[in-house]
Amino acid sequence: MQILNYHVPFFDRHVNFFCTMPFEMATKVDAFDDICLRCVLCIPYMDHVTTATVRLQAGSPPRLSQLIQARRLRFFGHVARLDTSLDISRALKVSIRGLPKDWRRPPGRPRHTWLRTLEADLQPLNLGLNSAWKYTPDREHRKHLVETATLQLGVCS
Repeated sequence: MQILNYHVPFFDRHVNFFCTMPFEMATKVDAFDDICLRCVLCIPYMDHVTTATVRLQAGSPPRLSQLIQARRLRFFGHVARLDTSLDISRALKVSIRGLPKDWRRPPGRPRHTWLRTLEADLQPLNLGLNSAWKYTPDREHRKHLVETATLQLGVCS
C-alpha cells in the first residue's frame, strides 16, 4: 500500500494542467487511475476483476478527477480570500462580474476557461461564482462546499 502514496502526488504538482479539464478528459484521467491501481496491485486486466473490487483492495482511494476538482475549488477559495488590493484578486472579481462587452478572446486561446470549469463544478450545488465568492471568508462553510461538490462528481466505490 505504500506505493499508492507515490501514485497520487505526481498529479498534485501537475494539477494546473487539469484546471480546465472537460468531462471527457476527466473520464480518461479516471481510466488511467484505474489502470495504475491495477498495475500497482498486480491485477491483470484479463482476470475480469471489477473496478470497484480493485478500489476496495487499494483501500478505496478517491478518484483523480475528484482530487483535481477539490483542489480547483480550494484554490478558488485561496484566491478569493486574497487582499483586494492585489491584481489577481481584482482580475478574478472583474471576470466573475462579467467582462466588458467589447472584449474578445485572442485568436488561438481556449474557449473553456478556469472560471467556466468552476461554474460547472458548482452547478450541481445550485451555486454561481458570486455565491461561492461570498462564502469564501467562512472557512468551515467553504470546506463543506468543497466536500459536497466533490461528492456530487461521484462517490468512490
